[in-house]
Amino acid sequence: MAGYTNLNDAEFDRQLTLREAYRVMAQYVSDHFERGELTTGDLLAHLSLLESGGSFDPATLDDFLNAAKKVLDEGQRGAITVR
Repeated sequence: MAGYTNLNDAEFDRQLTLREAYRVMAQYVSDHFERGELTTGDLLAHLSLLESGGSFDPATLDDFLNAAKKVLDEGQRGAITVR
């Protein structure tokens, strides 16, 4: 799994308020379902973490960081719509 984003990467060291963390999670889920990819059960399975700090689906952690960027860096703090 070399080369994939890992929970041990520096990007995951940023501290968030619970409000920010919730908004990032909501954005991640919204983005996921907007792509029409998987069921809720599949989503939860892909969020499973490996002992190495990676995720079951290697793209999951990058997707999460992209959701965090949308919410935190681009000021979309109130613009999340979960479908």
